[in-house]
Amino acid sequence: MSRRKKDPLRELTEPERRNAIHGLVRHASWQATERQGSRVVMEHVLEEQPGYPFTLGLRIEYALAPDGLEVTTTATNLGSEACPYGCGAHPYLTAGTPTVDTAILSVPAETVLLSDERGIPTEAIPAEGTAFDFREPSSAVGQTVLDHCFTDLERVEGGRARVRLLNPDGYGVTLWMDESYLYVMLFTGDPLPDIDRRSLGVEPMTCPPNAFQTGEGVIVLEPGSSVSSTWGIGPVGSPRIATADGAS
Repeated sequence: MSRRKKDPLRELTEPERRNAIHGLVRHASWQATERQGSRVVMEHVLEEQPGYPFTLGLRIEYALAPDGLEVTTTATNLGSEACPYGCGAHPYLTAGTPTVDTAILSVPAETVLLSDERGIPTEAIPAEGTAFDFREPSSAVGQTVLDHCFTDLERVEGGRARVRLLNPDGYGVTLWMDESYLYVMLFTGDPLPDIDRRSLGVEPMTCPPNAFQTGEGVIVLEPGSSVSSTWGIGPVGSPRIATADGAS
């Protein structure tokens, strides 16, 4: 019996906008292949499907250390031809404020991407002098609505870029990303009732939105080759985090 062809439109996560913004493994079944007291590895094989006729072996390692959480994603091309690849994560951060309006946001980005009504980038502009310039660590989010991708990130030790969200007392959280993450998406969640500015989506991404159409930032994996990317979350101005096995 032949398999019924899938309708590519059914694979879209935003059908009203004809978008697939959350990738191909958001609702996939992952298996825990390694477990330790402060570390777990999840794996999944992404099979060929409409819109992405490639096979990828995916591995994500979550490791808890005294200074926070570290997440490493590794993709391996299991197919016989080169394939395009990009990855991103979708954590939400809070500094303990009722909304993000009074939180102090620091984003070391020189460039912000402007988008159309579908969320597809249309123009890259300097962040300086705009409502999206959060390079100074004293800039509050205020009433700024964020659903924007930032790039040209300033790097510090080890090639890391850091986004910080602090409450007015100086306590909060930092999200860092290694050099493989060239972009970061910031989202205040205004249109979503379950978020609605109560937290800030800070999304490290190896490529910008719509990259599979434009080719911008897309990683090309040759057959059998792999690539890894790492990001992490840690506290700012607060006691060190205890690991799952009790160390501190």
